[in-house]
Amino acid sequence: MSKPSLYLQEEIMLLALRDEEGTVPLAASGYPYANGAAILAELLLAEQIAVVEEKGKEYVVAKGDGASLESPLLKECLQKIRKANRSDIERWVVRFASLPKLKHRVAKGLCEKGILRAEDERVFLAFKRRVYPEIDHGPEKTLIGKLERAIFEDDTKPVRRTAALIAIADSVELLSIPFSGQSIKKRKKRIHQIANGEIYAEGSRDAYEPIKSIVDAVSSNVVVFRN
Repeated sequence: MSKPSLYLQEEIMLLALRDEEGTVPLAASGYPYANGAAILAELLLAEQIAVVEEKGKEYVVAKGDGASLESPLLKECLQKIRKANRSDIERWVVRFASLPKLKHRVAKGLCEKGILRAEDERVFLAFKRRVYPEIDHGPEKTLIGKLERAIFEDDTKPVRRTAALIAIADSVELLSIPFSGQSIKKRKKRIHQIANGEIYAEGSRDAYEPIKSIVDAVSSNVVVFRN
Protein backbone atom coordinates (compact mmCIF):
# COMPACT_ATOMS: atom_id res chain seq x y z
CA MET A 1 0.00 0.00 0.00
CA SER A 2 1.42 3.39 -1.00
CA LYS A 3 2.16 5.98 1.64
CA PRO A 4 -0.26 8.95 1.61
CA SER A 5 1.20 12.40 0.98
CA LEU A 6 -0.43 13.53 4.24
CA TYR A 7 -1.63 11.39 7.12
CA LEU A 8 -5.18 11.88 8.36
CA GLN A 9 -3.99 13.48 11.60
CA GLU A 10 -1.92 15.95 9.53
CA GLU A 11 -4.93 16.80 7.38
CA ILE A 12 -7.03 17.35 10.50
CA MET A 13 -4.38 19.75 11.81
CA LEU A 14 -4.26 21.72 8.55
CA LEU A 15 -8.04 22.11 8.67
CA ALA A 16 -8.01 23.27 12.29
CA LEU A 17 -4.94 25.52 12.25
CA ARG A 18 -5.11 29.29 11.76
CA ASP A 19 -2.75 29.72 8.82
CA GLU A 20 -0.96 32.91 9.89
CA GLU A 21 -1.16 32.60 13.68
CA GLY A 22 -0.25 28.91 13.67
CA THR A 23 -2.66 28.10 16.49
CA VAL A 24 -5.75 25.93 16.88
CA PRO A 25 -8.77 28.09 17.84
CA LEU A 26 -10.33 27.54 21.25
CA ALA A 27 -13.65 26.87 19.52
CA ALA A 28 -12.18 23.64 18.12
CA SER A 29 -12.65 21.92 21.47
CA GLY A 30 -12.96 18.47 19.92
CA TYR A 31 -9.67 18.74 18.03
CA PRO A 32 -7.70 16.31 20.26
CA TYR A 33 -10.38 13.63 19.84
CA ALA A 34 -10.40 14.20 16.08
CA ASN A 35 -6.64 13.60 16.17
CA GLY A 36 -7.09 10.42 18.21
CA ALA A 37 -9.67 9.14 15.75
CA ALA A 38 -7.50 10.10 12.78
CA ILE A 39 -4.57 8.08 14.13
CA LEU A 40 -6.77 5.05 14.65
CA ALA A 41 -8.34 5.42 11.18
CA GLU A 42 -4.88 5.82 9.62
CA LEU A 43 -3.71 2.57 11.21
CA LEU A 44 -6.87 0.90 9.92
CA LEU A 45 -6.37 2.18 6.37
CA ALA A 46 -2.73 1.04 6.50
CA GLU A 47 -4.04 -2.45 7.42
CA GLN A 48 -2.08 -2.39 10.67
CA ILE A 49 -5.15 -2.89 12.87
CA ALA A 50 -8.58 -4.45 12.55
CA VAL A 51 -11.87 -3.96 14.36
CA VAL A 52 -13.49 -7.16 15.61
CA GLU A 53 -16.87 -7.62 17.23
CA GLU A 54 -17.27 -9.81 20.27
CA LYS A 55 -20.44 -10.14 22.34
CA GLY A 56 -21.89 -6.99 20.84
CA LYS A 57 -18.79 -4.87 21.49
CA GLU A 58 -16.15 -3.74 19.00
CA TYR A 59 -12.47 -4.14 19.86
CA VAL A 60 -9.25 -2.97 18.23
CA VAL A 61 -6.65 -5.64 17.50
CA ALA A 62 -3.18 -5.34 15.98
CA LYS A 63 -2.89 -6.85 12.52
CA GLY A 64 0.50 -5.67 11.23
CA ASP A 65 3.95 -5.29 12.75
CA GLY A 66 4.42 -1.62 11.77
CA ALA A 67 7.31 -2.33 9.38
CA SER A 68 5.59 -0.45 6.55
CA LEU A 69 4.87 2.63 8.67
CA GLU A 70 7.17 5.63 8.27
CA SER A 71 5.55 7.81 10.94
CA PRO A 72 7.11 7.43 14.43
CA LEU A 73 3.79 8.53 15.94
CA LEU A 74 1.83 5.83 14.13
CA LYS A 75 4.45 3.23 15.00
CA GLU A 76 4.24 4.18 18.67
CA CYS A 77 0.45 3.98 18.67
CA LEU A 78 0.48 0.60 16.97
CA GLN A 79 2.92 -0.74 19.55
CA LYS A 80 0.62 0.48 22.34
CA ILE A 81 -2.20 -1.54 20.79
CA ARG A 82 0.04 -4.59 20.36
CA LYS A 83 1.19 -4.53 23.99
CA ALA A 84 -2.09 -3.65 25.71
CA ASN A 85 -4.98 -5.85 26.68
CA ARG A 86 -7.76 -5.89 24.12
CA SER A 87 -9.69 -2.62 24.39
CA ASP A 88 -12.65 -1.09 22.62
CA ILE A 89 -12.50 1.64 20.01
CA GLU A 90 -13.61 4.42 22.33
CA ARG A 91 -10.80 3.76 24.78
CA TRP A 92 -8.19 3.99 22.04
CA VAL A 93 -9.61 7.21 20.61
CA VAL A 94 -9.46 8.77 24.08
CA ARG A 95 -6.02 7.35 24.82
CA PHE A 96 -4.51 8.62 21.58
CA ALA A 97 -6.22 11.99 22.02
CA SER A 98 -4.47 12.26 25.39
CA LEU A 99 -0.94 11.47 24.19
CA PRO A 100 1.58 14.00 25.58
CA LYS A 101 2.41 16.82 23.15
CA LEU A 102 0.24 15.25 20.46
CA LYS A 103 -0.37 18.53 18.63
CA HIS A 104 3.36 19.24 18.50
CA ARG A 105 4.19 15.75 17.28
CA VAL A 106 1.68 16.03 14.43
CA ALA A 107 3.00 19.51 13.61
CA LYS A 108 6.56 18.18 13.51
CA GLY A 109 5.65 15.94 10.58
CA LEU A 110 4.16 18.91 8.73
CA CYS A 111 7.27 20.99 9.48
CA GLU A 112 9.49 18.25 8.09
CA LYS A 113 7.42 18.33 4.90
CA GLY A 114 7.96 22.09 4.59
CA ILE A 115 4.29 22.96 5.12
CA LEU A 116 4.55 24.58 8.57
CA ARG A 117 7.35 26.19 10.53
CA ALA A 118 7.80 26.13 14.30
CA GLU A 119 8.06 29.44 16.16
CA ASP A 120 8.21 30.34 19.83
CA GLU A 121 6.22 33.40 20.84
CA ARG A 122 5.63 35.26 24.09
CA VAL A 123 2.15 35.44 25.61
CA PHE A 124 1.56 38.28 28.09
CA LEU A 125 5.37 38.70 28.19
CA ALA A 126 5.78 36.01 30.84
CA PHE A 127 4.76 32.84 29.01
CA LYS A 128 6.14 31.17 25.92
CA ARG A 129 4.28 28.92 23.50
CA ARG A 130 5.14 27.18 20.27
CA VAL A 131 3.05 28.01 17.22
CA TYR A 132 3.09 26.66 13.67
CA PRO A 133 2.41 29.25 10.93
CA GLU A 134 1.81 27.87 7.46
CA ILE A 135 4.59 28.50 4.95
CA ASP A 136 3.30 26.41 2.04
CA HIS A 137 -0.43 26.75 1.43
CA GLY A 138 -0.38 24.36 -1.54
CA PRO A 139 -1.12 21.12 0.36
CA GLU A 140 -3.98 22.70 2.33
CA LYS A 141 -5.41 24.18 -0.88
CA THR A 142 -5.32 20.73 -2.49
CA LEU A 143 -6.93 19.23 0.63
CA ILE A 144 -9.76 21.77 0.67
CA GLY A 145 -10.33 21.24 -3.05
CA LYS A 146 -10.67 17.50 -2.46
CA LEU A 147 -13.19 18.07 0.32
CA GLU A 148 -15.08 20.65 -1.73
CA ARG A 149 -15.57 18.20 -4.59
CA ALA A 150 -16.71 15.44 -2.27
CA ILE A 151 -19.16 17.61 -0.34
CA PHE A 152 -20.56 19.94 -2.98
CA GLU A 153 -20.48 17.89 -6.22
CA ASP A 154 -23.25 15.29 -6.26
CA ASP A 155 -21.67 13.21 -9.02
CA THR A 156 -18.47 12.73 -6.99
CA LYS A 157 -17.94 9.69 -4.78
CA PRO A 158 -15.03 10.09 -2.33
CA VAL A 159 -12.60 7.27 -1.67
CA ARG A 160 -12.60 5.75 1.81
CA ARG A 161 -9.72 7.94 3.06
CA THR A 162 -11.54 11.13 2.05
CA ALA A 163 -14.82 9.85 3.48
CA ALA A 164 -13.04 9.10 6.77
CA LEU A 165 -11.57 12.60 6.89
CA ILE A 166 -14.95 14.19 6.23
CA ALA A 167 -16.61 12.05 8.89
CA ILE A 168 -13.98 12.83 11.54
CA ALA A 169 -13.87 16.54 10.73
CA ASP A 170 -17.66 16.81 10.76
CA SER A 171 -17.90 15.04 14.13
CA VAL A 172 -16.12 17.99 15.79
CA GLU A 173 -17.37 20.75 13.47
CA LEU A 174 -14.04 21.38 11.73
CA LEU A 175 -15.61 21.61 8.28
CA SER A 176 -16.99 25.04 9.16
CA ILE A 177 -13.41 26.37 9.29
CA PRO A 178 -12.50 26.00 5.57
CA PHE A 179 -16.13 26.41 4.44
CA SER A 180 -18.87 28.76 5.57
CA GLY A 181 -21.25 27.45 8.20
CA GLN A 182 -24.19 28.21 5.93
CA SER A 183 -22.80 26.22 3.01
CA ILE A 184 -22.07 23.26 5.27
CA LYS A 185 -25.57 23.41 6.73
CA LYS A 186 -27.06 23.17 3.23
CA ARG A 187 -24.99 20.03 2.54
CA LYS A 188 -25.60 18.28 5.87
CA LYS A 189 -27.60 15.46 4.31
CA ARG A 190 -24.78 14.59 1.90
CA ILE A 191 -22.13 14.97 4.60
CA HIS A 192 -24.04 12.54 6.82
CA GLN A 193 -24.39 10.12 3.91
CA ILE A 194 -20.63 10.24 3.35
CA ALA A 195 -19.91 9.92 7.07
CA ASN A 196 -22.22 6.89 7.33
CA GLY A 197 -20.63 5.13 4.37
CA GLU A 198 -23.63 5.51 2.06
CA ILE A 199 -21.62 7.45 -0.53
CA TYR A 200 -18.08 6.40 -1.29
CA ALA A 201 -16.19 4.98 -4.23
CA GLU A 202 -14.60 1.82 -2.90
CA GLY A 203 -15.84 -1.58 -1.89
CA SER A 204 -18.91 -2.48 0.11
CA ARG A 205 -20.69 -0.72 2.93
CA ASP A 206 -19.27 -3.33 5.32
CA ALA A 207 -15.72 -2.23 4.46
CA TYR A 208 -16.54 1.24 5.76
CA GLU A 209 -18.15 0.15 9.04
CA PRO A 210 -14.92 0.25 11.14
CA ILE A 211 -14.42 3.90 10.12
CA LYS A 212 -17.97 4.70 11.19
CA SER A 213 -17.35 3.02 14.54
CA ILE A 214 -14.25 5.15 15.08
CA VAL A 215 -16.20 8.33 14.30
CA ASP A 216 -19.02 7.26 16.62
CA ALA A 217 -16.43 6.98 19.41
CA VAL A 218 -15.50 10.63 18.86
CA SER A 219 -19.12 11.74 19.01
CA SER A 220 -19.65 9.96 22.32
CA ASN A 221 -16.80 11.92 23.93
CA VAL A 222 -17.28 15.39 22.45
CA VAL A 223 -20.21 17.68 22.97
CA VAL A 224 -20.41 20.02 20.00
CA PHE A 225 -22.82 22.93 20.00
CA ARG A 226 -24.24 23.03 16.50
CA ASN A 227 -25.99 26.04 15.04
